[in-house]
Amino acid sequence: MRDLIVDNKLDRVLVFTSTRARADRVLEDLLKDGFEAAVLHSERTQAQREKALEDFRNGKLRVLVATDVAARGLDIASLPCVVNYDLPRDVETYVHRVGRTSRAAACGEAVTFVHPSLAEELPRFSEFLGFTIEPENPLNIVIRTKAEFDREFHEAKRKRSAAATKSAAPVRRRKRKRNAPPPRLKLRIPLSKRPRPTPPRRRPKPRTVPARSR
Repeated sequence: MRDLIVDNKLDRVLVFTSTRARADRVLEDLLKDGFEAAVLHSERTQAQREKALEDFRNGKLRVLVATDVAARGLDIASLPCVVNYDLPRDVETYVHRVGRTSRAAACGEAVTFVHPSLAEELPRFSEFLGFTIEPENPLNIVIRTKAEFDREFHEAKRKRSAAATKSAAPVRRRKRKRNAPPPRLKLRIPLSKRPRPTPPRRRPKPRTVPARSR
């Protein structure tokens, strides 16, 4: 995201995400990179949403991250770029996101990040839009289907588990000498449950009878 904004010298960017958690995560990364940014989703109060939208329109914010539900009906003039941080599920949502830019016959650009496992979904969007979407691969990522990705993920997980089990230190057990008696078990009984010893019986003292004088 940082390279896209800096390399293209974009002064204002509207970023769409599918979930609130992802929107907060993208906002955190943008703030760490030093961008003036804010987030717009349903967990924000109405006052916070209006302030974020007003600051974005006035140029105080360079990036505004929003979800699909919170961005309904947004009207921002001269918005140069819209970024789909993740591919939407349906084409109508994609059209709604892209429609935030190039309004009133103005020029705009839309960029969509697509995971390699979802590249097979692009022909469905191309058929609806009426033109071919040619994905770019600047990082030279090997494009795999979701089934191939899941198979490689589980295979790597199995190898890591086998390596961890092999490298684990064996448990050393104490050997008992031959013909040695088994160890005695020491039972600890709490004081409250121990039997109280019976006190010894006291013998009665013999009675001494005084001698009578004759």
